[in-house]
Amino acid sequence: MQKFESNDHPLQYTGKLVLYIQANIALNHLRLTNFQQKLLHSLSDKTKQISLNFVYTSPITDISQFKLSNI
Repeated sequence: MQKFESNDHPLQYTGKLVLYIQANIALNHLRLTNFQQKLLHSLSDKTKQISLNFVYTSPITDISQFKLSNI
């Protein structure tokens, strides 16, 4: 079973994706352009009221969590 279900609301999926990106930025000491920072901040603000009820069963940086299992 995928960590992120394909029936997630688009804002829930976006919120989870923002967390994934932020984790990769922190873990890999990446630098973002000003535009990228503003975009990520904007997405974070728009999704911070979304309830994210899920449990990670593998590393947060595992890209396979975003692959749809039905395809």
